Amino acid sequence: MATAGGTYAKAMPNMAPFGPGFPGQKGSGHNPDEWMTVGDLVKIGKIYALALYQMGNL
Repeated sequence: MATAGGTYAKAMPNMAPFGPGFPGQKGSGHNPDEWMTVGDLVKIGKIYALALYQMGNL
């Protein structure tokens, strides 16, 4: 799931918001009790690495 777009990306041309959201997190982001499982943290690390690799090879 992508972020809702409440980021600085909308202030820059040709940018898109990009951040993790996995099933079961139920809107925990940016709250005092924000959390992510270790498995999800590893998964998003792999997603970020692949995205950066692909953007570098456009």
